[in-house]
Amino acid sequence: LPNYAGNCDQITFLEQSERMLSICKERVEKLGLKNISNFIQGDFLDV
Repeated sequence: LPNYAGNCDQITFLEQSERMLSICKERVEKLGLKNISNFIQGDFLDV
């Protein structure tokens, strides 16, 4: 993620598991990427 973030205006994370999405949010915050990140809980085929 750190290698790609510099080239992105926005990053969207899609995950079914609430627990995994929570872990993702923690990691994104530690990397300082919260301001360009969006999080969606759901199934790829449903959104």
